Amino acid sequence: MARWDVTLDFPLVLVTAWLNPKTGKVVTVASYLNDHFDADKERWTVLAEWDPVSGDISEKIITETKHGIFSPGTSMHEKGQVMFTGGTFMIGGGWSGGDVNASRDGEIYDPNDGRWTLLGKKISADSIRMSPGMCQPESKSTDSACNKTEWQQHHPWLFAWKDGSVFHGGPSKQMNWFHLTKGSEKVEAAGRRLDDGDAVCGVAVMHDAVAGSIVTAGGAPNCHYWVDAGDHKKRGYRFPATNVFGLTLGQPGQPVNPQKLAPMKHARIFSSAVILLTGEIFIVGGQTKGEGFYDDNCVLTPEIYNPTTNTWREANSHSTPRVYHSWALLLPDSTVLVGGGGLNKNHEEADHYGTQIYQPEYLLNAPRPKIVDGNLIGEYKLGSTKIPIQTDMEVDTSAASLIRYSAATDSLNNDLRRIPLKLTFVGKDAGGTKFGYAVDIPGDPGVALPGYWMLFVLSKKGGVPSVAKTSQSVVKRSKYKHGIVEMQSAESVE
Repeated sequence: MARWDVTLDFPLVLVTAWLNPKTGKVVTVASYLNDHFDADKERWTVLAEWDPVSGDISEKIITETKHGIFSPGTSMHEKGQVMFTGGTFMIGGGWSGGDVNASRDGEIYDPNDGRWTLLGKKISADSIRMSPGMCQPESKSTDSACNKTEWQQHHPWLFAWKDGSVFHGGPSKQMNWFHLTKGSEKVEAAGRRLDDGDAVCGVAVMHDAVAGSIVTAGGAPNCHYWVDAGDHKKRGYRFPATNVFGLTLGQPGQPVNPQKLAPMKHARIFSSAVILLTGEIFIVGGQTKGEGFYDDNCVLTPEIYNPTTNTWREANSHSTPRVYHSWALLLPDSTVLVGGGGLNKNHEEADHYGTQIYQPEYLLNAPRPKIVDGNLIGEYKLGSTKIPIQTDMEVDTSAASLIRYSAATDSLNNDLRRIPLKLTFVGKDAGGTKFGYAVDIPGDPGVALPGYWMLFVLSKKGGVPSVAKTSQSVVKRSKYKHGIVEMQSAESVE
């Protein structure tokens, strides 16, 4: 059976986390303090790194940011850099309102040397304006994220797609297309998620990028289960859902027709989602009543969704509540790191400094295969050039995958996506100890997003995954309108 492994103790409450593709270290930030945030006092960021190889956890103060990076918007660059838009609540600006650019122009983290570079106001402002879910008081739309009587954290579910487009799948029930090709920028309605309401702090994950398949789950109309209408006698109550929807992206601009899928067993808000090596979706944490900085009504039993059978099953329970400001990341060794929750010294009982490691059952089945040679170098187009790899044992030719390195915060991970791969067996080496395969990787940069990916193979016997081989995709923009994807080998973090 699957199991929860070692617990790691960090020196801060981990609100945001990402995996450094150059070093394999997990990087986390809180705010300007280890255990609290304050928009009026923040002038730096507290950061901690965990090295999975040595086990060391180190802490440092980042002064270049000039503010506390708390609940930022994150995006992974093709060179492994992480762009942070805003801080002290998401997508720019102070949590209490005011000028969205005031001292919070955005930053870029460089994984090579840990250096931070401030973005200019123009770049940051453009990033903010293109981000759905911003509170726009002048909007009359019933789907606007702006509601003076409610705290609706509409952290946008954004998926880069083909032909320079971005799909906005939620959490508002209204979905949209963003067309970003220079000179042709526009926003286009993409439909609604059937009878789903706004799914604030729910999860959305692209588990099959080739098919454009996305699964959304949970969330609530409001970040808080109560609706603050200014009059306690008139308060209403809004609870999270068990709703699950399948979204399939076609050509940019085409309506997206949601399919209602089997519901979760537990209603959840503030949960996190990770794609497992089987293509299944692991959902962990959350509450049955949304209330930030409290652990009440937490869900301690994760669930796993199988997209092939449209079924859910429960996984082993964990001991620490993972609710508001928690996250989960897939690691290159195929385990799942789960951490965070809290960051309010006035409610320190809900501050969680530790992380836990989840070991899926397939890691306990049999010996693990190893990718002994993975020179993923060369230009290719979809369905053309085959990329060679070698393994130390026979692997399942229908079960390989690429999963993108990502950053996570506030139930949101817009970088995460999986590309299922087909392998072609080409024979053994002269010594008969290495198994050679050829891999087809999509050549569309809207599918194989530029950036760092983890390549996994699964053993033919037992379906046990390898430790990932790290590779990088870049875009040859001069080749044709939207570029050719080129996969390059990168230093493995195994």
